[in-house]
Amino acid sequence: MMYEAPALWHRLLSKLTDVLADFLVAQVAAGAQALQVFDSWAGQLSEADYRDYVLPHSRALFDRLASLSVPCIHFGVGTEHLLETMTEAGGEVFGLDWRTPLDRGWQRIGHERAVQGNLDPVALFAPLPELRTRVNDIIRRADGRPGHIFNLGHGILPGTPVERVRAGGGHGPRSDHPGPVSDACLGGGRRRWNQRARGRDPIGGTALIRPASP
Repeated sequence: MMYEAPALWHRLLSKLTDVLADFLVAQVAAGAQALQVFDSWAGQLSEADYRDYVLPHSRALFDRLASLSVPCIHFGVGTEHLLETMTEAGGEVFGLDWRTPLDRGWQRIGHERAVQGNLDPVALFAPLPELRTRVNDIIRRADGRPGHIFNLGHGILPGTPVERVRAGGGHGPRSDHPGPVSDACLGGGRRRWNQRARGRDPIGGTALIRPASP
């Protein structure tokens, strides 16, 4: 449809954008304290196709959400080639999947934004020493910089051992590192966020969102 009927494509995406925006506005009205927009198939597109066929609608969605005064997370899968372009759409926080080294991805989107991620979901099947190594590598790449929300780099896989999720999220056995929970700075200011981030990814709930005072 994108190529054969582009006008129809854009009409459809515009309608979907309106529906999603209304739904997310209702979520905030019902008490949601953060929003996450998943663009799980964006990485299948070239940068040119993303810019022509998706970016205008993603930008329109985030423009609608901008007045809600809650942090918005923008996440795509396999989007390392799209990171800079996706920032044009919006979002205070960018989710990085496990394929993109966290430090490199963060540098590309800009350190003024927060990042979420990005443990490989397969690592939750690894022995605890290997899991700890991978968790600590992500924390090392964050380099103590405010604005990191530790999370999976995509959804949890069927059959994942629950004890590995607890360990990976800082609730179970772990190394001498203080744990994979980082303060996340979502735009600074004196508003304090001291609640758990909730989302579809299982260890998203371990991230403490708390902007530092300016």
